[in-house]
Amino acid sequence: MITKAVTSVTQFATTPQPDHLMSNSFLAWSGGVLNITNSALLIFVLILIFIAIILGCVLLICIFRCCCSKRQKHRPTYQKMPSLYVDQLPGQGGKVDALGTLEYSLEYSMKTNELKVGVIQVMDLSAKSASDQLDPYVKVILVIDDPVDKPKPKHKQRSPIYKTDIKHNCQSACFNEQFSYKLPYDCLKRAHIRLIVYDYDSNLKDLVVGEVFVSLEAIPMENYVGKTYEAVGYLGPSLGADDEPGQLCIVLKQVLQSEELHVHILEARQLALPLLHGKRYPDTQVSVTLHIGNKKLANKKTGFREGNVNPYFGETLIFNVRRDKLIVADLTCSIKYRAHGGLLRTFGKVHLGTTVNEASNQKQWNEMIQSPGRPVAMWHSIVPKVEHH
Repeated sequence: MITKAVTSVTQFATTPQPDHLMSNSFLAWSGGVLNITNSALLIFVLILIFIAIILGCVLLICIFRCCCSKRQKHRPTYQKMPSLYVDQLPGQGGKVDALGTLEYSLEYSMKTNELKVGVIQVMDLSAKSASDQLDPYVKVILVIDDPVDKPKPKHKQRSPIYKTDIKHNCQSACFNEQFSYKLPYDCLKRAHIRLIVYDYDSNLKDLVVGEVFVSLEAIPMENYVGKTYEAVGYLGPSLGADDEPGQLCIVLKQVLQSEELHVHILEARQLALPLLHGKRYPDTQVSVTLHIGNKKLANKKTGFREGNVNPYFGETLIFNVRRDKLIVADLTCSIKYRAHGGLLRTFGKVHLGTTVNEASNQKQWNEMIQSPGRPVAMWHSIVPKVEHH
């Protein structure tokens, strides 16, 4: 009897008691997945998993917001100009956004006496009809007024005229191009910038879409000296002639087999040539110089074309040059004309190469280097010579 009682007590003590919490279907399923039979331990593990999930979600949200804020920081912001400046824009006539807008930037360095003008983008350009698309580009012109208390200089250097790349079939275009002008600090208040938007036409004269006129005198110097100043301007009617003396079409081709550079001078257009004796335009030619820095490698010339403001040359000038030199070389195309008495004068120049300031001139040269054997054609604005008063 005593033995049976002891045996029954031992069996009762060693028999596991049923866990009522494990009768819950979710806990039973979780315990099977995690291989845990103790309800207290299972609940503790589930709480840890839940906390880890919440922390993971919070971390993902923080990462997502951080990425979005960085992307938003680099995206250009747009802000309409105050009505004060809108009213001062010439020829608006109350329709400040009829022609479109242009976003630009200014930055002046006192160390280098250099003014950088950036063309960021144009928006909502006006076309002839709603279905028309434009081929826009922007021309940048720096104008410096003569000081009122000093006599006009005898020799006045004209600032170069820059031009962005041409964008095709659009009414809004992003350029993100920057151009540099050497400008003394004391000339800042007398400087004006003309940003003229054109619609490119390969056959006829390019159509002026509109212009933004920026007077540095109206902008506090602390906004753009030593820092970048960005603004959006409404396009208004153009103020008149852009003083560009004309354009020259050049075709470049690199021939690797024979180590040659082919420069095809196709034609010039809209040359602002002087009249000889008030009757006829002078004869013109193009002189092409290949050089590395100030060291001239070779010079070749086209023939003369009789008086015409749109002369067609159609001549190919061949330069023998190794590729390693061509990569670092520049090309200067000088348009010359016969003045009174047969004196040869320089009308203007086009500079091509990797060291030039204008983006389109660099682009043609780089495309020629990167695509041997393929001709690369492009129109270029002629940089006028120094004026003599």
